[in-house]
Amino acid sequence: YLHDHLRPGVHFLDVGSGVGTECILAAQAGTGLSCGVEYDWQSLQTARERARQQGVQVSLFRLDLESGSLPFRDNTFDLVNFTNVLEHIERRQEILREVRRVKKNEGRVVLSVPNAETTWKRKLASAGLDPRDDDDHKIEYTRGSLEEELSRAGLRIVSDLAPSIPSFPWNGMIAMSAFFSPDLYRMLQRKKKEYARRKPEESTGWIMTVQ
Repeated sequence: YLHDHLRPGVHFLDVGSGVGTECILAAQAGTGLSCGVEYDWQSLQTARERARQQGVQVSLFRLDLESGSLPFRDNTFDLVNFTNVLEHIERRQEILREVRRVKKNEGRVVLSVPNAETTWKRKLASAGLDPRDDDDHKIEYTRGSLEEELSRAGLRIVSDLAPSIPSFPWNGMIAMSAFFSPDLYRMLQRKKKEYARRKPEESTGWIMTVQ
């Protein structure tokens, strides 16, 4: 999804860049500027070494996103990748406003968030169990709560919400099938993706474009 937005010459920012995979791919796609921010020091070191080995120029900065600030000038980036990160942050409004500040007026944000209201998660919650996909999630979203949070930061969704995989209780068993039959695993993965496309409300989360 992200790679469909990469164009030669664009200025790219990856928020929560980990070991630099997206920054490196962006640089390889010919972006004019490829930057990443990440808090984990070891991940930053790994990213820098990977970029060196690949022979690409990326700029990586150590930053705690809970600080609520980004070390860049206004209107710098054409494309911001903000995937699998927002739900882990307490100070979401501050960092969303910063993303809006550093992107250009017509710049786009690729955003992904977890879906709070799948059938399976509702069943878990009704049984008094924690329905979150990850213990570190500070929030999981409905479409309405996501739109409200983005609106307060001056952002809006400008695409469909593309689903990821269905929220099934047996996803772990499907993953384990790869050890016994890679062909079965690939077939089950295809079936999961087809199901998520038919029923996006049952997806564990969504990826979308925000402006």
